[in-house]
Amino acid sequence: MFAAFEFFIGIAAGAKKSESILAALHGKLIIGLITNEVVAQAILDKI
Repeated sequence: MFAAFEFFIGIAAGAKKSESILAALHGKLIIGLITNEVVAQAILDKI
């Protein structure tokens, strides 16, 4: 039998959203992220 998996991938842009995106990743509300380089760098700067 196959087990059912539920997962969410976030899609976001805009450096102002980086804290919210990081919180969603830490809280495991999303398991992946599609974004642009500016947001990715803002998140990396916060960790």
